[in-house]
Amino acid sequence: MKISTTQSKIDNIKKRLDSNIDEKERVDLLVSLAETIHITNTQYALDLGKRACDQAKELCYKKGQAKGLCIIGKCLWRLSNNEEALTHLLESLWTFEEIGERTGEAKALMAMGVVLKSLSDFEQAIGYFFQSLRILEEVNDKVSQAEVMNNIGNVFKNLNNYYEALPYYQQSLAILESANEKHGMALALNNIGYVHYALGKYDEALPYFQQSIKYAKEIGDAIAESEALNNMGMVYEKIVDDQTALDIYFKSLLKSQEIGDRYGEARVLLSIGMQYAKNKDIESAEQYLQESTLIAEAVKARSIMCQAYRALANVYEQKKDFERALGYYKAFDSIKEELLSKDITGKINALKQNFELHTVQKELELFRTKNEELIGAFRDLQSLNISLQAELDLKTRVVNELRSKNDAKDAEPRKDFLTNLYTLRAVSPKLKHLFDSAKRQGKELSIAVIEIDLFKQINSRYPSQIMSEVLKKVAQILKEHIRTEDILVRYLGSSFVLLMPDLPAVRAFIICEKMRQAVESFRWGMLASGLKITVSFGLADDLKVPSYEKLIRLAEMKLQQTERSGGNQVRS
Repeated sequence: MKISTTQSKIDNIKKRLDSNIDEKERVDLLVSLAETIHITNTQYALDLGKRACDQAKELCYKKGQAKGLCIIGKCLWRLSNNEEALTHLLESLWTFEEIGERTGEAKALMAMGVVLKSLSDFEQAIGYFFQSLRILEEVNDKVSQAEVMNNIGNVFKNLNNYYEALPYYQQSLAILESANEKHGMALALNNIGYVHYALGKYDEALPYFQQSIKYAKEIGDAIAESEALNNMGMVYEKIVDDQTALDIYFKSLLKSQEIGDRYGEARVLLSIGMQYAKNKDIESAEQYLQESTLIAEAVKARSIMCQAYRALANVYEQKKDFERALGYYKAFDSIKEELLSKDITGKINALKQNFELHTVQKELELFRTKNEELIGAFRDLQSLNISLQAELDLKTRVVNELRSKNDAKDAEPRKDFLTNLYTLRAVSPKLKHLFDSAKRQGKELSIAVIEIDLFKQINSRYPSQIMSEVLKKVAQILKEHIRTEDILVRYLGSSFVLLMPDLPAVRAFIICEKMRQAVESFRWGMLASGLKITVSFGLADDLKVPSYEKLIRLAEMKLQQTERSGGNQVRS
């Protein structure tokens, strides 16, 4: 059985740890042990990961440090500490990138995607998943590819795009079955079962959940078991076996509570509350839904929050508490618009198409390479046709001329026509020089990423001409508050990047706060009736990162925290 194999692996690692071994090997073994037990004993795995990371730092062992940071991040996510998990995973990714460890990069990207998906940041999550999948295809890691495919399917499932999700789950399951990898099989089976449930195929869904629970029990994965139980309860609820459904829900709840899985607890409490509401037990429904909401808000599980708000609105409407019902309807409507916006779905489909295009291009490149090998062999046997060679030379010259023109064009400073600010790419060499100089000389330097709050929603309500004026005015206000030596550039869509030399984040925070207040206090109603514009800032000054691009990514993570906290703030 897998469980005995797992225990044998744990015993073997512990035995080797007790022996006289190289210190770097000790770090690797600590990480391996943490990876093996992080599902069944997350807190102990977290402690092991921290020990491994500390020892790797003392040894200047970058790969061991990166692996330790990655398992720490995964454990923190399982303990519902999402923000800290992302911080550790991002540092792990940077370290893997620094040493050129591609498999490590892919696994860190995948773990970051999992955390962001649980925060309902689907667009960024699937971007990380596709990056991870691309690397894993390059290094031919089939089992990890299957894990990523399962996660990609989860994003489409969360967006209710079940027909898009199903092929990813099926591909994942096929790979995992051939490797007899039961943890992944339990997850994939559970997800396939959920797709059948969502499509109303309840009889087909149940066997998948039952098999998922079987594998989860065998390997001791209580989180997977709890989720499959919850989904099975939903099936029984649909086939009108309410008591069996409740019994299964409470089993699932107990599992989640035993291991401290707060996300799973919120999910099952929601199911229980909705079941009581369906059975007209309004008081019990209110109690469980409120508990679900409190936990979901604490762990930022927005998809659960959305469902709980809607269910509570219905409960208070039945209780004729219309004021509270309206409040929950508004909360539901706000988060639903964010989670299921067409823009997010479109971007995710675009990412998927880009990945598929990349795969086709790889196949074409492989075909081209093989074709060139055949031509080369033919040329070894036959003399090369002079006229064809001349034509090839001509094409090469044309390509080189075009490349030279493109290089010259790329070298020209480029300004954004709308805001009259340079683009990030145009000033990239200068930003690199300032960052490298500050790092080398031990000087201060801060970078802020600035985003117009709720720009997509506002953009859908006002004409494009108004939004163009908004972007120009925001850029003007920002320029009015920066110092001569500061560099403000147009970044992506509705965002800007501000580099502030010789300023630590504490002092840069003051400048950013003045900008934020100036944007908020501007009379936006002059541009359009009812228009209100605010901005948020993510601020970073940690020059221990290897490049200014990484510092921008660190600032973006701070910006994401402001967005999840309602925006219109500066976060450092």
